[in-house]
Amino acid sequence: MWARVSAQSVAQENTVNLMQIDMLQLNVLQTQLDNVSMQATLIIGFALGMWAGETLSPLLDDEGPRCIFKDWLHVILSFFFFLSVALCITNCFIAVVLASYVKQASQGAALLVATGAAVANTRRHLVYINQCFVNAIACFMASAGLLIWLYVGLAARIPYVAPKQSSIDAASSPDADESIVTLYDGSQSIACIDVRVPAHNDARNLQMQCIAWTNTFIIVGMGALGYWRFRSVRNSYDPEALMAWYTEYKTKQHEMHEKIRKGRGKGKMGKLKEEDFAYHYYHDSEPDSTGDAEP
Repeated sequence: MWARVSAQSVAQENTVNLMQIDMLQLNVLQTQLDNVSMQATLIIGFALGMWAGETLSPLLDDEGPRCIFKDWLHVILSFFFFLSVALCITNCFIAVVLASYVKQASQGAALLVATGAAVANTRRHLVYINQCFVNAIACFMASAGLLIWLYVGLAARIPYVAPKQSSIDAASSPDADESIVTLYDGSQSIACIDVRVPAHNDARNLQMQCIAWTNTFIIVGMGALGYWRFRSVRNSYDPEALMAWYTEYKTKQHEMHEKIRKGRGKGKMGKLKEEDFAYHYYHDSEPDSTGDAEP
């Protein structure tokens, strides 16, 4: 009788210790979520600054030296600039929203379902959130580099080819346009486009529409992707779905443990994937569930 009571006491103590360890791991994961969310929020602010008036006004000035309509190189670099900024902002928004929800849902799952399941599931979603954050950083660096080229690296003026005199009014000659400069060698240069030429205006409008539609599609598409991912994350914390996934997770964990053990016995790790090793290494507290503890 005393042996049974002692064994139950030891089992309860071990279960409580495992739960405490898992709660410490969950606190670490939540700290990581907070860091990712804060840094992503800062990046959103810097990226939105690239869409601010002080940045866009020189780029969209069709008579200024920094305009993006003057040649094909400016057109291509400006297209990828706006593309990278849109991807940066949307990836950051997805990371912030998912991090905020996962932090709250993991606390509820740890209290109501199982601490081990909450830790494992949170770590699974943290991988995707970190990936979104890394993608946002890459897009932010790309947009910063493209912005430098648009402002500094590319030519401020391009050679000007005057249209046929019959196609323009005599009063609007090149000498009347301040953006057109005659060089000492007799050639002419212009800061951006000749706004008097209809074809130049049409090309400018088409480029602006392409940029606007592309960024709209990116924002809407990434928003739909983020919403779909949010629903998937929310469903994963459903008690039944969480326990079903956690059971499969522990089975895979046991299989990885056996492969690692056999690999060590042979003096090598065997053909294990890196993510499989991390899958086992970072969480090895089983069994662990708030329902396993006896009153």
